[in-house]
Amino acid sequence: MGNQQVIPIVIGKLQRLKNIKDRLLIMTKKNLQKLNKYQRKLILDMLNGDGSIDRGRLKMKHSIKQEDYVLWKQHLLNNAGIETSLAYTTSKSFGKEYPSIVLRSKTFISIKHMRYWLYRPVKFLYYPSFFKHLDNLSIALWYLDDGSYCKYKNNPEKPGSLRIYTYTTIDVNKVIQNFFEERYNIGFKIHYKSPNDLKKNPNYNPNLTYLITETKSNIERFLDIVRPYAENIKSLQYKIDRKIFLEDCINNNSILNTKNNAVMLNSEAGDTLYE
Repeated sequence: MGNQQVIPIVIGKLQRLKNIKDRLLIMTKKNLQKLNKYQRKLILDMLNGDGSIDRGRLKMKHSIKQEDYVLWKQHLLNNAGIETSLAYTTSKSFGKEYPSIVLRSKTFISIKHMRYWLYRPVKFLYYPSFFKHLDNLSIALWYLDDGSYCKYKNNPEKPGSLRIYTYTTIDVNKVIQNFFEERYNIGFKIHYKSPNDLKKNPNYNPNLTYLITETKSNIERFLDIVRPYAENIKSLQYKIDRKIFLEDCINNNSILNTKNNAVMLNSEAGDTLYE
């Protein structure tokens, strides 16, 4: 084969390599796009609940019964300039499969950065900077993901029980407890998990705690924060409407009343999340 025949082949290969390199560069630049401050704050709000980080993407899965809730979350993200996609799938629980819906963002280098700081090795968000950036929307997302509102069937005169299932250590829950007291004048108590919780999932750590309030004024103040965001989400009305209760409260006497001497958490990691 002469030089005149070889040269076009080489040029063709070089052009194909250049095209591949250009495409990879475009893809890389797209994924290296940084999130602005509000976008990072919104993603952290969602990570505080059912959200997780999957290969540089925000990801959350809910029952198909809460499709309207997922669509509302998607609307929040899209309005903030974060591209998302939906997938309909199934989830396995106690040997049964249930229809579910998955919401994912596109990949961002900023989200990969968040994973580095938040998963050490398990997800942890409760740094001082996290509480500084919480607003009413943050509280609503937190409660709608990880909260419940129940009644005592044996004592219908009680206003019920509003809970946030933080499932974290006592020291961290003291920080959260103080936050609600100082910012919103809402008093929470700290509970250990009940024996019934442990029966449902033996892998739960019995030393972890969550927050609970049973005072009517505290419950109303808290729900006043959440209602403006949840009033049009039909699948979650049971979490904000006193007339709709889907579960009976489990009595639990393991209450920690102290809310003083909260341990100040290391701020180094948390500060970088909002930069």
